[in-house]
Amino acid sequence: MLILRILGCVTALMIFFEIGPEIVWSAATGHIVLYDLATAIVTIFIFAAEILPLLTEYGLMEMVGTLLSRIFKRAFRLPGRSCIVAQFVGLSHLFVEYYLTVVVAGLITALITPRIPPLSRIPDHYSEVGKQLNEDVLAEGGLWKSGLAAALNKAQQAPGLKRWFQSAIHNLFDIWFGLMPPLVGIGTLGLVVAEFTPLFTWLSYPLIPLLELMRLPEAPAAAPAFLIGFAEMFLPAVLASNIESELTKFVVITVSISQLIYMSEVGVLIMKTRIPLNFGRLVQIFLIRTAIALPIAIVAARWFVF
Repeated sequence: MLILRILGCVTALMIFFEIGPEIVWSAATGHIVLYDLATAIVTIFIFAAEILPLLTEYGLMEMVGTLLSRIFKRAFRLPGRSCIVAQFVGLSHLFVEYYLTVVVAGLITALITPRIPPLSRIPDHYSEVGKQLNEDVLAEGGLWKSGLAAALNKAQQAPGLKRWFQSAIHNLFDIWFGLMPPLVGIGTLGLVVAEFTPLFTWLSYPLIPLLELMRLPEAPAAAPAFLIGFAEMFLPAVLASNIESELTKFVVITVSISQLIYMSEVGVLIMKTRIPLNFGRLVQIFLIRTAIALPIAIVAARWFVF
């Protein structure tokens, strides 16, 4: 992460002062990442960072996590504790349809992916030797009483106004200085590769016949967008902005959110943890989620809108 932050800082300076190779700070690469994507995300998280402590510090997560624990364990094979870009491409008028499709595609991919390799081959055990938590032990009265008890216990330890404000500022700075530099660095690099090399075009060749079979308009232009999301989640929207078909734009941005694995943040963070997912397995999961979400997005696009 330190290397990614340094890379992002250097890249941002090159873009801002327009120094170094033009392919880094051109209007089709770094300029889009720094002035369109990064500035919008920075603005959004000014408000999001203030809301986050309200969700994590005052009992809401404990309540929801307990109530949904059995559902998440059976449906997604996850412990209950884990339950807690449309305007850019000119589709803000389809936000409701887009959001609903993302929710459906996200749920279906979350149901299927843990049940097939490589995730299904990872044993279900705690990473800390000798540690075991029994989530099936509930207080008398069932899930609701257990959730309420956990929430009240958390609320009793909740911070006051000063600590809430400090937590919000910490979250904001962590996002600005932890998330944004990798986004700028990897995002710019991804666009440079997409705009000035044929790599993503070559890699997307096998996708074109499939997309044409699904009758997706502008399939050759859309195919690279489904792969570039592995570098950064927002890059498919950048490529989709050059596509004329609203149906194709809708599908691209829906799938990009459902893919979930992108190396500017999630991928790197997973590889830093003790979760046994290496780079190769992350590529597999990315492709699996893409394959599941793609037909859902196409059907939804034709059903809801087009």
